[in-house]
Parts: sequence; structure tokens; C-alpha cells
Amino acid sequence: MPPCFLRVRMMLRTALIVWVKTLLLFVSALMLAACASQLATTESSASSVVQEPSAGSDRVEGFFIQPAVNFSRYEQMILTDINLRDIRIRVLDSKQQNQLNDTDRRFYRDQYIAAAVGHFIADGRYSTALDAGDNVLRMDAAIVEIAPIVVPESEHSAAMRAYLQGMAAMTIAIEVRDSLTNQLLATFTNTRNVGRIWDDHNRMVQSRAVSDAFQEWLAALRFYMDELTLPQ
Repeated sequence: MPPCFLRVRMMLRTALIVWVKTLLLFVSALMLAACASQLATTESSASSVVQEPSAGSDRVEGFFIQPAVNFSRYEQMILTDINLRDIRIRVLDSKQQNQLNDTDRRFYRDQYIAAAVGHFIADGRYSTALDAGDNVLRMDAAIVEIAPIVVPESEHSAAMRAYLQGMAAMTIAIEVRDSLTNQLLATFTNTRNVGRIWDDHNRMVQSRAVSDAFQEWLAALRFYMDELTLPQ
């Protein structure tokens, strides 16, 4: 076989290998993009599900303030114990726990205080106070509801319904008041997916989800309040 023919054959073989590798990389990139898109869609759908108040609730979620409120004059804060007495726990299964036990109550209180101190006190913006004063805020918080996430069949895929089955959403309501006048300055209400909190076999994951929820709630509240703190 002539040498020139061999060289041409080798060049064609090399070109074919390069083409095949390029094609495989292109297909892999398309698959990864499709997976990422599906994951983003799933997470977005899950978020939209848990942000909705439960059926029959007149609760409006979000951050609301009194007109012309400026938090810059406040330097201290009274952190009251989180209210767990009036919590509404809705269950779909009689085997699910429809009230908090003492361990849960202690854990929720600890997580709330840790998040409040971490986001309002630790950086020195506010200091804790025990008594009312002219420059003192009071923060009152309550867990108002824990409810299973119910996904209508007509709105979400079977995969989404299977993913959310057994998960719960928790709603917090926080009021920020002037400690002397008791005037309501701001409210913050939000619902978060806290996972499968009724699953006794996965307590560590449950605890992390609840802890993350408190951290996100207090971080968001601090952000909104900072936006309304004007220079004196």
C-alpha cells in the first residue's frame, strides 16, 4: 500500500475520532443542561407550593411597615420568648404528631433565639434589653401553623407530588413594636418548607431544615429593617 494512502487513511481516522468525541461532548452538554433546567423547575415549583397560605386562611404573607418608620433611632431590642402556644398543626395522617412535645418546643425556642441573636445582636447593631425605653424595640414572634404540603394533581407532575409527599410547611409571624408605646412598626410573615418533620427516623435532617428556616426568616427580617434605617 503506497505511503501517501496510509497517511490519508490515518488522517481520516484521526478526524473521525475527533468528530465522535466532539459529538459526545455536545450530547453530554445538552443532557446536563436539560437536567439543570428540570432541577430549577422542580425547585421553583416546590417554592411556589410552600409559599401559599393554607386553605381557609386569611393570612397575608410578606413584610409590612407603618408609614414613615425609621429604625435608626433604636439601639436596643427586647427579644421575647417565641409563642408556641397558639400554633395550629394540621395533619393528613392520624399517625402524624398533631402537637409539639417538650423536646420540639425547646428546640424551636433555641433555634429562634440563636437566629435572632445572630442576625440582630452579634454584629453590634442592636444590644439586648430587658426593660422598655425610648430607643428600644420589642420583637414578638410566633409559629402560627405547621401543615402538610398538599399538591393538587392538576397543577404539578407526579414526580413533584412524590417529592413533596410527607413534607410540611411552617409559618412564622413576627411583630416589631416600640417598647414604650407598644405601637406596631412592622410585621413579617413567611412560610418555609421544613421537610419531613413527622419522620422519626430522620431527626437530624429535620433539625437542620427547621434551623435553616429560622436563620432565613431572621436574616430576611434584618435585611428589610436595614433598608428602612436612614442616617441620622
